[in-house]
Amino acid sequence: MKENSEYSQIRKLVLQQNLNRFFFMPLIAVPLFSIVAIYFYFHLDSQNPIEHSWRLRIMFSHISLSAVGSLMFLLSYLRKKYSKPGENITEILEITLLVLISFIAVLITLFDQTVTPAITPYIILILFISVSTLIQPLLSGILYSGTYLLMFFLLPFYQSNPDVVLSSRVNGLVITVLAYFFSILLWRNFKDRYKQGVIIENQRKELRQTNTELKNQAEHLQELNATKDKLFSVIAHDLKSPFTSIIGFSEILEKQADTLQRDEMKEYAGIIYTSAHKTLNLLVNLLDWAMIQKGSIQFNPEPVNFVEISTEAINLQIGNASKKGITLTNKILPNTLVYADRNMSGTILRNLISNAIKFTNRGGKIELHSEFLPNEVRFTVSDTGIGIPADDIAKLFKVGSNFSTTGTDEERGTGLGLILCKEFVEKNSGKIWVESDVGKGSSFFFTLPLSN
Repeated sequence: MKENSEYSQIRKLVLQQNLNRFFFMPLIAVPLFSIVAIYFYFHLDSQNPIEHSWRLRIMFSHISLSAVGSLMFLLSYLRKKYSKPGENITEILEITLLVLISFIAVLITLFDQTVTPAITPYIILILFISVSTLIQPLLSGILYSGTYLLMFFLLPFYQSNPDVVLSSRVNGLVITVLAYFFSILLWRNFKDRYKQGVIIENQRKELRQTNTELKNQAEHLQELNATKDKLFSVIAHDLKSPFTSIIGFSEILEKQADTLQRDEMKEYAGIIYTSAHKTLNLLVNLLDWAMIQKGSIQFNPEPVNFVEISTEAINLQIGNASKKGITLTNKILPNTLVYADRNMSGTILRNLISNAIKFTNRGGKIELHSEFLPNEVRFTVSDTGIGIPADDIAKLFKVGSNFSTTGTDEERGTGLGLILCKEFVEKNSGKIWVESDVGKGSSFFFTLPLSN
């Protein structure tokens, strides 16, 4: 099977090369044959009837060669412009033109026998075919044998001298064998170059594949380094700050409980609660993110009613929204069933709502929407917040960007929530993106597969 494929490929390349040669060879041959034909036309007047007949035949022979060359040029041009090489008609064209040239070579040689014993036209054209055209050994053997046998049997009809006939037959045989040898040599040389080209191309493919793998590995390592840096950044800074607040205010409560007013104690307890709540959310996100990086997080897709997911997420965030006077509205369509992991779906929505609250001014609005699409559902978390500059949108979902800004009430974040959303959405065969208008608000979109 491999040999057949290789032969087919070689044959197509051979036809392509021959087609190119048939296109360019006439550019030299046709003017040459035409000049010879014109020369004999102006020298037809001869007192010797035999010589006159010979000149006439030579003229028509060269006119025929010019016609064949022109036909070769025209057909090659049409094949190159309008058709693909390698089809049956191209092979027929190739064989037909070679047979015509060989036949005319024999005719000119036979015509010459009336005035000269030489077989020069046969020698020139047969050798020309053998060194200028790629021919399969079997085909070249048939072509040259047929051409020689034609000359062998017709020669006595044009040459009356038996010694000249014998000499011409021997010389013709030698030339035919040489032409066949050159043809085989050219064919084998082409096959060797083809095989070397295949080997080189395979090596190039392997090198390209190796380079691609190395590039992917380098990108993966770079991503791992960014992940590690992000992890250390969260642990070193974002966890340290809330714990400092918790420890500081709890120490005040412990040491000054007897002297503090009730309002002060309530204020400090609220700060401790808020810090602890934020720290817990951060730790949950950090744990989820670390587990998904390790590939150890459980992924259990199932039919999920997203109305229930959205209600739970809103209930968890309603307190933070109320503190800023933000209206949180759930417009998820009833019976919105998706095929996704329930825990991941909840984490996605919880983080997007939390992010929207963070960047929405007091008295603003946040709305949740859903839209049924073919095979999936598109969800939207839109807000009337401060918006995101276009240059910063591309940084939101990248681990290595270290992009994080403070909220409208100076809320601090890590940027980890949106990265986690992207990981979980893609894990559930969905997509996530954002559209934003600075000063007017943002809309975060994500899709999840529709449940059957």
